[in-house]
Amino acid sequence: MEHISKRLISWASILDDQTRAQATLASTMPFIFPHIALMPDAHLGKGATVGSVIPIRISPTWWKARPNSITTLPSCGGHRCSPY
Repeated sequence: MEHISKRLISWASILDDQTRAQATLASTMPFIFPHIALMPDAHLGKGATVGSVIPIRISPTWWKARPNSITTLPSCGGHRCSPY
């Protein structure tokens, strides 16, 4: 496990520079709480880092986790994937 920043933690043993940059940028968004988690298979995605869990603060007392947020994956047939 590597703490890349206060709001970004990675469990990936190999993380390319583009993926790291994409996740670091996402972790600076004000509604991220408490941090983005990168799973061992994290890699660059369109929109969000594939293999990430992005918890978002909805209000001061309520938040929800968004696995992969919304991204495009070849394994999804090129369709937009969502946890819903």
